[in-house]
Amino acid sequence: MKKIIFCLASAFVMCACTGGSSSQNAVDQEENDSILGVSDWDGSWDYVKSSVSDIYKEVTMGKESKEWLSKDFLDKEKRAREIDEMVVDWDYWIMAQDAENLKLEDVEVLDAAAERATAVVRIQNMGSDTQIRLYLVYEDGQWKVDDFLDLDAPEISIKKQFTNCIEGKDREM
Repeated sequence: MKKIIFCLASAFVMCACTGGSSSQNAVDQEENDSILGVSDWDGSWDYVKSSVSDIYKEVTMGKESKEWLSKDFLDKEKRAREIDEMVVDWDYWIMAQDAENLKLEDVEVLDAAAERATAVVRIQNMGSDTQIRLYLVYEDGQWKVDDFLDLDAPEISIKKQFTNCIEGKDREM
């Protein structure tokens, strides 16, 4: 009986010291990853910067795509434009109505978390620098822009403009 108790106690101590079985650790890690959204998300700041840089390289070449926008942003834009086609009458990708000699100058990631990130894009348009804060969401396996904020006029959030239009409120400007 003493041998059985000794063997059980030894086994318990061994498991406690090693943290249990490696297969259980793998299951626990997989559960944590799925809760955090890690299994299908590359949350590195470099990945966010690379994604935004890729988008804005296309933007500066005149190739804008709705696929780079979040579902919520697209929904609000569609609803707002049904009410007032001119709710935002400039290109929110560059925060201007006209574009000439567009150039991506810099992308800085301010923060990145499981499904949200914030970055600042600095572009040059017609000889002037413009800084745009992008609020991003990780959706459908890629980073998508959920809102734009012109840092030269920080009260102007594009998504807020759409929301105000939908709700019948005055524009922020």
